[in-house]
Amino acid sequence: MKTTFLEFEQPVAELEARIDELRFAQEDSAADISDEIQRLAKKSQALTKDIYAKLTPWQVAQVARHPQRPYTLDYVSQLFTGFEELHGDRTFSDDLSIVGGLARFGGEACMVIGHQKGRDTKEKIKVLQREARQAVTLADQHRIQEEIQKLEKVKRRQRQDIFKAEDDIIEKRDSLIESLEKRLAQRTNSDTLFTIRWSVD
Repeated sequence: MKTTFLEFEQPVAELEARIDELRFAQEDSAADISDEIQRLAKKSQALTKDIYAKLTPWQVAQVARHPQRPYTLDYVSQLFTGFEELHGDRTFSDDLSIVGGLARFGGEACMVIGHQKGRDTKEKIKVLQREARQAVTLADQHRIQEEIQKLEKVKRRQRQDIFKAEDDIIEKRDSLIESLEKRLAQRTNSDTLFTIRWSVD
């Protein structure tokens, strides 16, 4: 999954984009640029640490609402053992936005329940389609269908963006490879222009 950067993380995003370009170019190039990649990776880590040490209250709220923040199942896999998910909502359906089940925490049996929102557009559309089937009024069904149509438009736009990004990556890769090959082809010549001699009496 492509990392989503917040507005205040753009300096890190630019560094990570540069690192990705170099990694992509290295696959098709004879030049060894692993040292440069490692240097930029360390710089990115240091910059991230510096940015997160000075977050404003609004930036903290943005991080808390981050689209790639951990969800219930992410915590379950790290904190619990023997998790057995239960399904069904007593109306012969499965609520995809709620996850629950039996597990053990520190060896003790427990029940885990939490929200599991869709991470991407496809998952969000599935959740809304289920809500539309269970909607009681026509007004609710109409509202949900409008939301689904908006997400379908977003999904189509995302596909177009992916194709465009792939074209941009290929173009940048070719440009980087050409630049690296030109550097490798360069030769340094040294000629003696003059000589200085001196003696100490």
